[in-house]
Amino acid sequence: MQQLVLSFSENTLTLLQKNELGTSMEQLPLDLNKPLVNHRMSTSIQSALRQSSLHRITWFAPDYTLFPSNLFDATQLQAYYELNHGRLAETLTLRYDTIQSLELVVIYSVPVWLTEYCKNELQHKQLQHEVSLQLNYLAQKKQADQIHVFFHESKFVLSVFKQKRLLSCTANDFQQESDFIYFLLAHQQKLGLDQSFILGLTQANEGIALHHIQQLLLKFKDFENFTIQEFQLFTYQNDILCGSYEEH
Repeated sequence: MQQLVLSFSENTLTLLQKNELGTSMEQLPLDLNKPLVNHRMSTSIQSALRQSSLHRITWFAPDYTLFPSNLFDATQLQAYYELNHGRLAETLTLRYDTIQSLELVVIYSVPVWLTEYCKNELQHKQLQHEVSLQLNYLAQKKQADQIHVFFHESKFVLSVFKQKRLLSCTANDFQQESDFIYFLLAHQQKLGLDQSFILGLTQANEGIALHHIQQLLLKFKDFENFTIQEFQLFTYQNDILCGSYEEH
């Protein structure tokens, strides 16, 4: 039986159905103020569940916090979150994922309606942040030194590993490709990242043209000798969102 992954963001639901022949995708807008939109969401999910088994539910938003697992206290979730993101809105609740391979905890907010929908309608309590899946995936790669960028809709997540140790993982807004280029340039200089690092660019949303970003990067001497690898949306969906590994 094929597997179903439900990938939620602040504005969109993506339904991925994977079988031995490949992965199919359906995208729906999310707007809780429009009952017909939410009815269509539920109808599409129930239709997919008649053909597939629910494999994973994911959430993406930029307000997450990383914390060392050996210092983590689950009773202090709100304090950890509000230290970096301010007061938690009443419409949100807090969750966390543990990435055992990196000895890290990812703390993040999720809409209350989504946790209730997963629990009551789908009977599926497990929900994971996409950044948790991204970091777990990167930690399993062979490269010891890597800079990897996941391009979402109007946001990118930039993670840096040196000797397989995570140095940085930040989510940032961008309006045009040059915003990303200048952020990466500043990050490279701040962390002293030389050209031995492999730079990975992954399309996590249809709206980004990776070849255009690579062309812009090569105009800067700072990046002209980097090994740049491109990963298209299919790879992101198949290897990360639909990946077989599990973290708790």
